[in-house]
Amino acid sequence: MHFAQPLLGLLALLAVPVILLMYLLKQKYKEKQVPSLYLWEKVLTQTKAQEPWQKLRKNLLMFLQIAAALLLALALSGPYLMGKIQVRDYIIGLDCSLSMQATDVEKSRFDAAKADLTELLENTAPGSRFSLVMLTDTPTLAVSGGEKDVVLRMVENASPTAGGVNWEEAKSLLSAEQEALGGEIVVYTDGYGNLGTLSATEQVYAGDGENTAVTLLSHTAQ
Repeated sequence: MHFAQPLLGLLALLAVPVILLMYLLKQKYKEKQVPSLYLWEKVLTQTKAQEPWQKLRKNLLMFLQIAAALLLALALSGPYLMGKIQVRDYIIGLDCSLSMQATDVEKSRFDAAKADLTELLENTAPGSRFSLVMLTDTPTLAVSGGEKDVVLRMVENASPTAGGVNWEEAKSLLSAEQEALGGEIVVYTDGYGNLGTLSATEQVYAGDGENTAVTLLSHTAQ
């Protein structure tokens, strides 16, 4: 077990000797002559209990106060357990094609992919490494073996393009990066590409309909 604030816990432990001292230094009464002790026999034990620096007697209240002081010291010290978090490396492909701008999911497919990718990055263990491949007509390796803070900034500033994805080049780039870095390939896409035999986890963002786009427009003057 580890402690975040051990000094506060040690200071709180000073309450224990203070409590003991309070029970040792009890009030001392003055002696006074009386004509008879008959009426005082029942309170004689209580009178002796008030004498200072006597041997500590069993006292439930004292034990409860000490226990409360110990619990307070433990709480102030901030105890925690160190757990083992598995470090995993990732090669991430982010589909930046035109179809990712479709709004058949909340906001857009691209925004949904960025949100899930950001969540993955933030929940990874310290020490993990990441490679980020932007999937476009000309796939590019934006980050290679970088830390998650670097990738988070790249993802935040990423935007979709007006083109498609060259999936053959994308698969080649993802495979090469996996051989160099190791780790798991995760692709965020709308599922209209072809990963083929590439061993990857595919996060798909698409509604029920097929992609439709105007790719050619012409007119004739009358």
